[in-house]
Amino acid sequence: MGRLGLNTHASEALIQAVDQSPSTFLSSIWTHFANADEPESDFTQIQFDRFMGLMKKMGGAPAPLHCAASAAAYSFPPSIDANLMAKARIGIALYGLLDLPAGRTPTGLQPILEFVSSVSSIKTVMAGTPISYGSRWITGRETRIATVAVGYADGIPTLLSNKGQVRIGGQLFPIVGKVCMDMFMVDLGPESDDSLPVRIGDHVTLYGMNSPTCFEVADLCSSITYVQVCGISNRVPRIYSSNWMT
Repeated sequence: MGRLGLNTHASEALIQAVDQSPSTFLSSIWTHFANADEPESDFTQIQFDRFMGLMKKMGGAPAPLHCAASAAAYSFPPSIDANLMAKARIGIALYGLLDLPAGRTPTGLQPILEFVSSVSSIKTVMAGTPISYGSRWITGRETRIATVAVGYADGIPTLLSNKGQVRIGGQLFPIVGKVCMDMFMVDLGPESDDSLPVRIGDHVTLYGMNSPTCFEVADLCSSITYVQVCGISNRVPRIYSSNWMT
């Protein structure tokens, strides 16, 4: 990776030093793949062979081994061979998210994280009304504008301004205007007899199991799901449930 790790030569000396020191305990030996999210790359195999070659050179692993994070666990089977490895470091896949090329995401891996807020205001505005900072979106007709109580201080990317969407009551609505620190606006469309009855307090899904998904948000932001999930700030309450499938 070229980050904190050592090459195989230096690693051998360090492992031996730790293993032989009376003041330290060698709990595990591990490596981290640079290209595991690119299944067509041969670099993962090269890294794996170097790692296992080092263990063979040392006469066998002197401690439990692990090398797979989520991507390798699903795209490189040798990394989770129980005959070789003692552990795997599953992270983003615990959320049902995994950035792999189209068609390579494992069957059955389902997003279970939902980022939600609520409608804090609804008002009808006339055609020609500018919405949010910079007046970068102007209504083309009389319409209803809903304000959602969450913003970039909570982890909503400003890149979603004028191009993201949210789900309210089973229907998708576009984000309009610039995303603000604590809120953003949604165009509900004009009031009509058959319009969806959106009310103050209604849940707003920013991303979740159905569209918009975290993958879709990441694509709109030219980013990855890791960035979206890590970007949810500490001021957002976390609610954990064991019955998400219901």
